[in-house]
Amino acid sequence: MPTVVFAQAHDARVEPAKVVTHARSYFLHLLVDILEERGVEPDGAVASSTTLRLELTAAEYVARFRIESRAATDDDRARARRAEERGRAGGMAELAARCGFVWHIELEAGPGDALGALAVHDLSALLSTIALGPVMPAEGDTLFGVRGARERADRIRKEERARREHVSTQKA
Repeated sequence: MPTVVFAQAHDARVEPAKVVTHARSYFLHLLVDILEERGVEPDGAVASSTTLRLELTAAEYVARFRIESRAATDDDRARARRAEERGRAGGMAELAARCGFVWHIELEAGPGDALGALAVHDLSALLSTIALGPVMPAEGDTLFGVRGARERADRIRKEERARREHVSTQKA
């Protein structure tokens, strides 16, 4: 299952301009390049589901993502309740229930392992500043917001930095 961001949006569109603006305003270490948007007509009409493809660049990685947006279902809300219970994320399922849409994040191309997870957490944090809803990781084991996504990304960055330093001292 992909990482899911619950969105308090008025339609299925993940607005490209907001993604770029929020990255520039709140995530100075990220560069966003919009690659494609589907499901939005030239006259502004929005389909019931949309797709946004983008490239996210940070010092540690370049990653390409697809974000699929659609109306939230009772199943999504049930998964959120289970994730809240598992992760002891009090109140997050209630916030998810107020969200009319879900944004599925899929890593299309980029690093694997820890750096791929770092990229997903960076994008999750960015999108949750726009969506105003919780993030449910692919494992479905908890819910968290912007701060939780940033904390997870920071932890991976720190571990990767320590790993690189350890490797470089071994070579010396």
